[in-house]
Amino acid sequence: MNQPTWHGLLFNATLLLGMSVLYDLILLQGRGASRLRQVISGIVLGGIGIAIILTAFPLIDGVIFDTRSVLISISGLFFGFLPTLIAVGLTAAYRLYLGGGGALTGVMVIFTSALIGWVWRYLRRRALEKMAWWELYLFGWVVHLNMLLWMYTLPGSLARPVLAEITLPVLIIYPVATLLVGEILSLNFQRQRASRERERLLAVLESSLNEIYLFHPNTLRFEYVNAAALRNLDYTLEQMRTMTPVNIKPEYNLATFRELIQPLLKGQTPVIVFETRHRRADGSTYPVEVHLQLVKVGNEQVFLAVIQDISERLRSTLRYRTLFENAYDAVFIIEGERFIECNPRAVELFGYSREELLGKTPFEVSPPEQPDGMPSDVKARELIHLAVMGQPQLFEWVHLRKDHTPFDAEVSLSALNLEGQTLLQAIVRDITLRKRMEKNEREQRLLAETLRETALSLASTLELDELLDRILENLEKVVPASACNIMLIEDGMVRVARTRGYRERGYMPTEGIAFSLNTTQNLRTIAETGRVLIIPRLEEYPHWVRVPGTEWMRSYAGAPIVVKGEVVGFLNLDGDRPNQFSEEDGERLQLFADQAAIAFANASLYQQTQRLLRRLEAINHVSNVLRPAQTLDELLNLLLTETLHLLETQDGAIWMYDNTRDELRIAIAAGWQTRLRPFALKPGESIAGSVYLRREVYLTHNLQEDPLNAPAIRRLVPENTGGVFVPVQAGTQTLGVFAITLPSGKTVQPDDVSLVAALGEMGGAAILRMRLHEEMRLHIQRLEMLHRIDTEVLKNTHLTDTLRMALELLRETLKVDSAVIRLYNPDTQLLELAASFGMATVEHAIQPGEYLAGKAASERRTMRFWRGDPNITPEWEELVRREGLETAFALPLIAHGELVGTLGVAMRNLFHPNREWEDFLDTVAGQLALAIQSNRLIEQLRRSNQELLLAYDTTIEGWSRAMDLRDRETEGHTQRVTQLTLKLAQRMGITGEALTHLRRGALLHDIGKMGIPDHILHKPGPLTDEEWQIMRQHPVYAIEMLSAIEYLKPALEIPGFHHEKWDGSGYPYGLKGEAIPMGARIFAIVDVWDALTSDRPYRKAWTREKTVEYIREQSGKHFDPKVVEAFLKMMEEEPF
Repeated sequence: MNQPTWHGLLFNATLLLGMSVLYDLILLQGRGASRLRQVISGIVLGGIGIAIILTAFPLIDGVIFDTRSVLISISGLFFGFLPTLIAVGLTAAYRLYLGGGGALTGVMVIFTSALIGWVWRYLRRRALEKMAWWELYLFGWVVHLNMLLWMYTLPGSLARPVLAEITLPVLIIYPVATLLVGEILSLNFQRQRASRERERLLAVLESSLNEIYLFHPNTLRFEYVNAAALRNLDYTLEQMRTMTPVNIKPEYNLATFRELIQPLLKGQTPVIVFETRHRRADGSTYPVEVHLQLVKVGNEQVFLAVIQDISERLRSTLRYRTLFENAYDAVFIIEGERFIECNPRAVELFGYSREELLGKTPFEVSPPEQPDGMPSDVKARELIHLAVMGQPQLFEWVHLRKDHTPFDAEVSLSALNLEGQTLLQAIVRDITLRKRMEKNEREQRLLAETLRETALSLASTLELDELLDRILENLEKVVPASACNIMLIEDGMVRVARTRGYRERGYMPTEGIAFSLNTTQNLRTIAETGRVLIIPRLEEYPHWVRVPGTEWMRSYAGAPIVVKGEVVGFLNLDGDRPNQFSEEDGERLQLFADQAAIAFANASLYQQTQRLLRRLEAINHVSNVLRPAQTLDELLNLLLTETLHLLETQDGAIWMYDNTRDELRIAIAAGWQTRLRPFALKPGESIAGSVYLRREVYLTHNLQEDPLNAPAIRRLVPENTGGVFVPVQAGTQTLGVFAITLPSGKTVQPDDVSLVAALGEMGGAAILRMRLHEEMRLHIQRLEMLHRIDTEVLKNTHLTDTLRMALELLRETLKVDSAVIRLYNPDTQLLELAASFGMATVEHAIQPGEYLAGKAASERRTMRFWRGDPNITPEWEELVRREGLETAFALPLIAHGELVGTLGVAMRNLFHPNREWEDFLDTVAGQLALAIQSNRLIEQLRRSNQELLLAYDTTIEGWSRAMDLRDRETEGHTQRVTQLTLKLAQRMGITGEALTHLRRGALLHDIGKMGIPDHILHKPGPLTDEEWQIMRQHPVYAIEMLSAIEYLKPALEIPGFHHEKWDGSGYPYGLKGEAIPMGARIFAIVDVWDALTSDRPYRKAWTREKTVEYIREQSGKHFDPKVVEAFLKMMEEEPF
């Protein structure tokens, strides 16, 4: 090892240190670690590395040594990846550029040095500025041992002489250089960190809302005052630097303040906290809390004072004390585990004095265990610990008052910081009432749910037996009991319907057993009051009847089952211990009984509905059976047979009342009752007569012993025979009695009575219906007759046909042998024959007063005749003798007070009609009178109308001829066009009244020309434009002239519009297409045809072919194409 090697390496290391100091002064003074700054740092480091390489010590040709390994490794350690990577790239590139045998080894040293720095930085994970000198020295050794190892990569035999030359200098100089450069950077990093911390501290101090002061421990002058202090005190910073704390604390002087800070100066306490007041520049003061401590800033010690304005806190403390003292809830302050303060409400709630409460723990005023089974002291300590740890607790607790009565409480437990001390605030609220209400609510909700489920369960069945089982099953859920039963009231007796729980206790009650309600006091009391009865101790209830096997019963509860205001049964509970049932149980039992009552009502209604359904089915069956009956005997036989079948018996009878004899007789009978056919009973006699008279159902269990039964009948009744008797009624009318008897061993059930009563009513209605059927048939026949007369009149049938039809209907309806209708002729004043039947000879005309009909006409009333009448006239007597008449009636036919004829009917047997027969005959006579008068009026109207229409048409034709003469038309023009228009219209489907209106319109087609002056109408030469305007107004004049005549309004189509053209070029309105009335379109062709084929003064007539061609050419222009087609086809088939 020679001297130059040492000098070269030392020089290069010195250069590196100098550049490191320069780098520290220039680049490391900036702040931040932006990407751009890292790039710049990498370039500068790379430049330093190149500079170092430029001053390298050349050992041999191509092998140089410098401190680039120190630079690159320190870069990797202190500057991180990106700057080092750039520096590595620059130095490695430059080393490769220099070349030589050691170039590749030098590049590898650069890369591995950087890698060691990166790895050391990553593995260290601590602040670089805190690296110890020995760590930096060790780091240098590792880097340069690495460098020496790379020397073995030198080519040939260079490695050994190179290592021999440089090993000692490298291991001595380079680690020291690494240590020195690292220390420089570490110190720089420390300065930067201290600067940043100082700036952050000042920023924090300035941004603090509290007042912060730094003052000298000897002079006490303020060295630093933050913005909050300046703002609160209203001094400037310059003013504050001339002042001491004594100047702003009026409560202290210099001596007392120095005494205050002595413990800090002597190191007896790290901080002093005290309250005082600060004085502002204006002299006002405010309360503050001072935190004073001695701190080191740089190499000096100063006092740091942090001041907090406690004005609001003092106000809050006052408010808290007020709330504390007046709170509705008990409030405790707890230190550790014991009460150190409490409010008046706590004293009131717990029953202790304040002195007694203070010093106690929460679990000393609690039962040993809480409801969850956890010991009170253990649970309390857990909750206190959680609250102290900053987790507020809200929980329910059971406390004990001084008299050891428990009460439920809700406790809120939270930490409270008072003057730096952590205490606990416990707010205790008495929730006994709330818990009771919650319990009641839960129980009520559970009860409601149970009752709802019960209601659903009970409502799901309508079978009584199943319902009873479900009632007892659900009753145990509502009111638990040792045993229970249901008793029902039937026919004044109480029957045990269902039991539950008795057999398990050795008692075997008999279901179905019945007893009198009066023998059981507890049930009678329930029935009379309609309320629940609870017997807490049966041994103290004097009316309790003990039954063997029930000695275990100690208490009782019973409730009535009330349906529609009536007690129908009982729910009974038996308990095996005294006082088992409370008043609340009684209320629940009553609620359940009400549910059961609804279910009973529904089940009863269902049973009744089922019985009613069976009854209706039976009635419907019998009704269907009776419907085909044609006679009364057939109907009675079917009614009795079906009733006996339904009641499963063979004995019965139907007694019918004979109003001609005022007695009841058997109309139909079966079984032993056939023996009673000879009997006739007066109303009120025996059972059947009594039922008929009273119109009431009668039920008997033994006909032989029944005193109401007639003795003669009793002797014929089999032994032990009962029966039911019901009146056979139709509305208010009683027709007879239904008697049904049952043999020995069978009992008449209520349903049987109801069924027989219903069949009796149905039978009565059927019997009455049979009797009324014939009367109804006759009535309908008569109504049909009247209807037919009305129909014939409305059809305007000839009067003679109507009258003959009426006589035929009279023969069918009233069964008369002969009838005559005469019409009164006002001109001759005679009654002339109009229609008749059944008479051998009939006078054609008679005078009023002659015969029976003439007498009815003259006296205007109905005349009656029976053979042997002493007031008979000679001519009438002759007629009666000749025709063999026994009875006759004559009625005047009068309509609106006028005599229009007579109606006579006669029978060849003696006949005394009832009122209904005569009323109907009167009705027929009135109907015929109206028919005759209506016919006469119609004939008169028809004749008048024909005469009027004839006069109208004659007038129109006269107007038409007058117009032809005035217009000097060719003779017959109007008649021709009218005839041709009608033929064409018929071809186009126009018929009836529309055709009549077309005829009138065609006759009057030029009626409007009557309004055109003669000098224009008869002008021989052509007309001027003004004259044409006047001439073209004649259709308008036609409408004005004819529209006032009502019956000609439908005929205005031709006079008003026959000059309109299909293409709209016509006049006077310029109508187009189908807007032109059809009649006008038809007439337009006919009018042009007649004009062109007729000679005129100014030209000869056109030939038929030329006219046809012209009309065809004007199709779609002047004329409607469809009308043209129809017209030309007509002209081909019927040439005119």
